[in-house]
Amino acid sequence: MARWRAAAIERLPELRDVIAAAGNVMALWTEIQFLFHKAYEEPRNDDLIARIYSYADWCASAPSGPDAGHDAPTAVTVCFYEHVPTDPKARQDMPRWFRYEEVVSMKQVFSYLTGEREYENLLLFMSQNRHRYVPRETTPK
Repeated sequence: MARWRAAAIERLPELRDVIAAAGNVMALWTEIQFLFHKAYEEPRNDDLIARIYSYADWCASAPSGPDAGHDAPTAVTVCFYEHVPTDPKARQDMPRWFRYEEVVSMKQVFSYLTGEREYENLLLFMSQNRHRYVPRETTPK
């Protein structure tokens, strides 16, 4: 079993069928991104949100794959991180999940879909809400 698939099942066991059906890690992140945005609907599913961020952290630090579809760092960047600030509820929650310095270092990622002006607004928001950051668990409970 591919490491990206095993890591996903470990963190998101209720998505076993979705994970098994995904042809590659890029396809899986397309599905996870949809579920991430849905998790912010009422009633908000903070447990799922936390586990998706845990899997995102794993993917971001995973070894590179042979092509974009099988490269976990690329998949999580283009199918997840780039989209986080485009969802108003997820954007409001970003200070809990990201340190200000991370958002600064990920300028190309977080400004790609939002543009320079919204990225600058995001930086101001993150700066004003630094106190909300809670370190993430990168391994499943």
